[in-house]
Amino acid sequence: MKKKRLFLTALALVLVLSAGIGGAYAYFTTYAQAEGGLPIALGNQREFTEDFSNWTKTLVVSNKTDSVDDIYVRARVFWPEKLYLGPERTPIELKCTPTGDGWSGPIDSYYYYTASVKPGESTTKLTVQIDGLPKDGSEDFKKLQEGDAFNVIVVYESIPVVYNADGTPVAPTEADWTRELVQGSTEGGL
Repeated sequence: MKKKRLFLTALALVLVLSAGIGGAYAYFTTYAQAEGGLPIALGNQREFTEDFSNWTKTLVVSNKTDSVDDIYVRARVFWPEKLYLGPERTPIELKCTPTGDGWSGPIDSYYYYTASVKPGESTTKLTVQIDGLPKDGSEDFKKLQEGDAFNVIVVYESIPVVYNADGTPVAPTEADWTRELVQGSTEGGL
């Protein structure tokens, strides 16, 4: 009887301790660090080209030739407001200035391409100039450390061109960017 009670007590203790393993295992297996980018396309085919040189990031969005619709494009830029230098973590302010022919904004934090993009065509370059970084050879530049990295992220969205009842297109800034994507068949017939 004593062995049975000891066995049941040990079994209960093992069950209680193992109950928390799932949560701990899930915590340690859900951490991920991501770098780079990957476009996600639903429906029509879009492609973007991003380039970085001389502290300038550029973005061009293309509507592939096999796409069905003309599209509107908008982009949003995210950057850290400050970069902290050296062991004393001295803050310096960073500023990004997006510009480009055919782009307007910011309007509600977005930059809108003002024309529709037909299949097989592309937007002009959206250029993001990064300002505020220390100049080569300056005292602040000497404080830069390997961990003093930062990201400037450009996120773009596109939607099919929306038309008024009279057949005229709605302006990109007036289009409903919150509507859900409804995917249907592209085949016709009786």
